[in-house]
Amino acid sequence: MAFFTVITILSVSLISAAFIWAMVRQPVRQLMEGTRHVAGGDLDYSIPVTRADEIGTLAESFNNMISQLKSAGSRSWNGRARSKRGWKRRRGNSIRLTTT
Repeated sequence: MAFFTVITILSVSLISAAFIWAMVRQPVRQLMEGTRHVAGGDLDYSIPVTRADEIGTLAESFNNMISQLKSAGSRSWNGRARSKRGWKRRRGNSIRLTTT
């Protein structure tokens, strides 16, 4: 009887572990892929939010972060474009401030 109980407990544990692994693996891979895109400068990448649990909240937060980065970059770029002064790189490593 004890042998049957041990086998049952092990079986349920393995099935539960496999189920949890399957439920978490794909969303985590999507988040990893998203971070690679953003690190490469692709701020148009978004992760589909298909769940209403913690992982779905994490994906939604990731998408919001990308949106905020994109907005901040746009504001920064527009501010520099409107500026009367800009940075120009000269020969070598020296940098000089010039007026436009």
